[in-house]
Amino acid sequence: MTEHQHQKALIEWANLHVWGPLLVKITNEQKNGENFGVVKTLLSEGLRPGFPDLFLFLPKHHYHGLALELKAPKKKPSENQLYYLKILGGHGYKTCVSDDLDYSMSTIKEYIGCSRVK
Repeated sequence: MTEHQHQKALIEWANLHVWGPLLVKITNEQKNGENFGVVKTLLSEGLRPGFPDLFLFLPKHHYHGLALELKAPKKKPSENQLYYLKILGGHGYKTCVSDDLDYSMSTIKEYIGCSRVK
């Protein structure tokens, strides 16, 4: 499963639940071949290369929200990604790196505290 397929399937699953609209894609990367002017504009507007892919805007337990960095199988997070995960973790957000759809879903279920989520 590619990272795109993983992300798409996770969003489709989340949308089946009342909290689904709170799981949001964060545009955080510049694609190869993008127009330099577009990238420069996005950077000036707050584009943060390395920021986690998805964010669940739902405070639970002692966390402010859940940041998920999704990877293709066997792919490791970049230095920028590790940097943002560390910062977010230090500021009261739960963070997760996942290269597996089932693991991503179980992480969200555990975070929400609802074992009945299908």
